[in-house]
Amino acid sequence: MALPTKPFVFTGQQAIEAVSNTPRWSEVRFSDQQIARPQEGLIVIAYAAEAHRGDEVYQTYCTSTYRRLSHEEWRVVQHTQVLPPTAE
Repeated sequence: MALPTKPFVFTGQQAIEAVSNTPRWSEVRFSDQQIARPQEGLIVIAYAAEAHRGDEVYQTYCTSTYRRLSHEEWRVVQHTQVLPPTAE
């Protein structure tokens, strides 16, 4: 998993801990959603997200890849968040 915070590239266990320690947002909007199924049992999704908590706003572009383990069981095998560029 790659996130816009140190250490930037996370192992499986680091990713689980990073996600479990993330504060929750009061509102999240998704846009620009795209879904691809490159092969049976594999789904790749891409989207933009804008999250709000009080006066704080967080924007990111994400991709996630899911692998089907069984009929109703899917597991994230890759996730990346990229922050929008800022003016210099």
